[in-house]
Amino acid sequence: MTKTERAKANKEKKIQKTKDYNLKLKKETNQLVVDRMISQLEAGVDVWRRDWGGAHGGMPYNFAEGYQFSGDNVFMLMMFGGGGFATVKQVKKKYGNHFGPSKGSQGIHVQKPYIIPWKNKDGSPKLDKDGKPEGVLKGFGWFKVFKLEQFINYNTGKSLAEEKNLGVKKIVTSNHNRYKGTMSELLTTSYINNEKINIGIGDPSYSPSADKICMPTYDDWNGTDSEKIASMGSTLHHECYHSTAPRVGRKLGYTKTKYALEELSAELCASFLNCQTGIDSKELEKRSASYLQGWADKLKGETVDNIMKCVGDAVTGQAYILKASDFVQDKDTKEWYYPETEERKVA
Repeated sequence: MTKTERAKANKEKKIQKTKDYNLKLKKETNQLVVDRMISQLEAGVDVWRRDWGGAHGGMPYNFAEGYQFSGDNVFMLMMFGGGGFATVKQVKKKYGNHFGPSKGSQGIHVQKPYIIPWKNKDGSPKLDKDGKPEGVLKGFGWFKVFKLEQFINYNTGKSLAEEKNLGVKKIVTSNHNRYKGTMSELLTTSYINNEKINIGIGDPSYSPSADKICMPTYDDWNGTDSEKIASMGSTLHHECYHSTAPRVGRKLGYTKTKYALEELSAELCASFLNCQTGIDSKELEKRSASYLQGWADKLKGETVDNIMKCVGDAVTGQAYILKASDFVQDKDTKEWYYPETEERKVA
């Protein structure tokens, strides 16, 4: 074997070793997230209905660099409470080397795309119409993030959130107190109108053959006005997810197993959109213990790959609904918002 051939063989071996490590890490992380979801359901924690308006609220976001996580990372981080996350390197770069995770803290791995940038003839990076570098997606790697609450000042022992007053900052899509429910209505109405989906009155459902969503009227819902808005919005998000099936090429199955997986994806997508539009989960009725145990039992009988496929389908459905609606996405923070809403806060 020549020197060139040995160098090539070593390079290929190194690439394969990296791929094997990333695959192993992916399987371990997926198993960890699924196990956590099942254990919380068995403990009576409603993973679909969280109080995302907590200390740091909103969709999971990187508090060091100020952008929202996307894709499967959203689900993974929501299973660990949502809010702010960052890598140790990002925190040290922004706040100083004396900040880091407290002793015993456990992080969670999230995906990161590896992109090979395109270059112009003069060697400068090729930019798209928005001024962002263009390139080819090579694949995905993994990096570990920790929650904001886990970072402390090693010199003083105080939390990073306390020292930098980060607890009052959060990424949201609107002023929740003023627009509670309204963002959900703007999202679903614009999506349904733009996609020309038929609407009817009746029990919550979606008919693929008629491309029709049925919903009870506002007065049919029980509870206070805020409870009605939250329940109606969350349920409509669920049905809107079902309506994305023929639009993204997702086949609807009617066997017991396929139906359960489709419902799981719909519940996940609804929870993402609830968070996105500011629906307060405290206004939603708590699920019964038997309902939560039922989901735990169903998930135990499924493979991790099937469950993570549900997550991917939910993320795809969420993205389709947002893009088909009148909402627009901030180029830098990746935050979705309704263009007529100026009262928008970014961490």
